[in-house]
Amino acid sequence: MDDILSSGAAQEALLRLVGLTTEAKAVGIVALIEKVYAAGRISLSGFNIPVEALVRVLDVDHGQINLDPLPPPPVSPPTEALEKEED
Repeated sequence: MDDILSSGAAQEALLRLVGLTTEAKAVGIVALIEKVYAAGRISLSGFNIPVEALVRVLDVDHGQINLDPLPPPPVSPPTEALEKEED
């Protein structure tokens, strides 16, 4: 959980830290606000975990914040997670 998803650098660092230092496994990323124009969701796609945001900011144009009126596209869970649920 983070307040803002921008470039994804902070979330990526945390995912790598968790993966290297613990036996825990991240199951998703949640942010209150996502700056869609900063492509953080794309940079985190290699981790194959869901990325969710409460509010998605498309852009800021002349001081006006433009929000995504639709919910973000669904992200499929990793195949291994589905296999474990079936067992």
